[in-house]
Amino acid sequence: MNMTGKCDPSGRSILFGDPSKMDPGAYEAKSMCRALWYILHSLLENEETQKKGVVFLLWPHNFKPWQLDKKLLKMNSESVRACIPLRVSALHVCHPPKIFAIVFPILKMFMGEVLRKRFRLHSGNTEEVLKNLEKWGLTRDIVASPIGGDVEIDMHGWIAKRRAAGK
Repeated sequence: MNMTGKCDPSGRSILFGDPSKMDPGAYEAKSMCRALWYILHSLLENEETQKKGVVFLLWPHNFKPWQLDKKLLKMNSESVRACIPLRVSALHVCHPPKIFAIVFPILKMFMGEVLRKRFRLHSGNTEEVLKNLEKWGLTRDIVASPIGGDVEIDMHGWIAKRRAAGK
């Protein structure tokens, strides 16, 4: 997950995720869950986010089946759903790979009914996906560049700023 530093027109923070960057053998699931908790808690520093929630933009375009870590997925899902006071306002999955047809039913098992209703899938070429995202108020200027938007993701820069600020 990566911070975009952007909000949608409703004032909801936007969080970008690229699951293809995951290497299940590189880190323990607990460590990855802690990292997600840190990111989500940093979002909660914003009062508008506390009130209006977060929009998740996921880009699993290059995701491979071996990258699926069911333990981490379950741990993260339960954390967001039951432990962190964070409202998931929307979950947009853009450019899903073909394997997603197999993975999605597993993901749905870990989602509550409310989250399933907030889930949107966007397929097609880049322009079609961007046009579809616009229907939800997610214009190119607030969408992460891997999806086709203008927002450059700099997680290392974000972490450096937070460290410098003592957070």
